[in-house]
Amino acid sequence: MSQLRRDAAAHVVKNRVSSQLAATSGETNHFRMVFGPTNVALHRVSTAVELGRTAEALKMAERVAVHNAPAVERRLTFHLDAARCYARQKNDVAAVHMLQRIHRESPEELRHSSLVRETLRQLKGRATPAVEPDLRPLLAAASVPD
Repeated sequence: MSQLRRDAAAHVVKNRVSSQLAATSGETNHFRMVFGPTNVALHRVSTAVELGRTAEALKMAERVAVHNAPAVERRLTFHLDAARCYARQKNDVAAVHMLQRIHRESPEELRHSSLVRETLRQLKGRATPAVEPDLRPLLAAASVPD
C-alpha cells in the first residue's frame, strides 16, 4: 500500500472521529479555537482537495453552509478549495466566483496567497471572453501581470 493510500485511510478514520465529536459538541468557539460540524466539514473538503479527489471535494463543498463558519480563515480556505476544484474541472465561471468571494472578504488574500495566485494564473492562461471581465479585477488586485 502506498504512503498516499495509507494517509488517505488515516484521514477517513480521523474524519469519522472528528464528525462524532463535532456532533456531540456542536458549533463551539473557545478562545478562538473553532470546532464543530461546519469546521469538520470544511476540513473534509480540504482533505479531498489535497488528495486530488476533485469531484468528491466539490460534492461535499456544495453541501457545506460555509456562512456558519465563524473563522474568516476557514471561509477563505473553503472558497479557495472550491475555486481550485472548479479550475481543475475547467469550470472557470465558478472558479472566478469563488475567488471573488475571497476578494470581498479578504482582499489581501489575493496578493499574499501563493495558491490563490497560482489559481489566478491558471485561469488567466485560458480566459475566455465570458470570464475575462470578471477575472481582470482579480488579477489586478493580486498584482498578477497581464
